[in-house]
Parts: sequence; C-alpha cells; structure tokens
Amino acid sequence: MIKLKDLLNEAKKPVKYYLDYTEDDLKKYVVADKDDNLYMAVVGIKKGERFVKFRITRPGYKSKFNIRMNAGKIKEVKKARFKRALKMLDIDVDFDKLYRG
Repeated sequence: MIKLKDLLNEAKKPVKYYLDYTEDDLKKYVVADKDDNLYMAVVGIKKGERFVKFRITRPGYKSKFNIRMNAGKIKEVKKARFKRALKMLDIDVDFDKLYRG
C-alpha cells in the first residue's frame, strides 16, 4: 500500500487528478501517480462505514483512458476541484493511500 503523501513528497512529478465526464458513477474519479499508474475511485467499507478509496486500474484501462483524454472527455483538474467534486457524494474520501490490490 502506497501513501499518497509519500508519493507527493518523493515524486518529481506530482500526483495528477482527472475527472472523466463520460462516466456518472465513481469511475469518473481517476488519479495518476508519478509512474503514470492509474487509480480509480471505488467504495470501501471500514468499521461499518462506507468510504471512497483509490484502487489501481486494469492494464487495459490505460489505452481507454488515453483515447478519452485525447478526445477531451477526461480533464486534468487541481486537487481542490477534485476534492469538491468528491464531497458531493457525502461519503468519506481516503486521499492518503493508493491501493495496489
């Protein structure tokens, strides 16, 4: 498990945040780390409470992501805007970790 704050501290390129406007559910929220691995938002359960976490995507998703990015359907946004978009869900969001498994 990688901590997002560790990535931010050691990364030469910062973590990037994307909103996918073709999706209506949690697949809309995508994060890329310094190695260009993509992480998609999923709902997790911890102590009976639901929260949003970011899990690494399938290898085939990267080509789909690049096609949508080139078509202008996915936009890179700043972290503040990304957080505001996720607050609309009324679920806690785990920004500290990116899950590999």
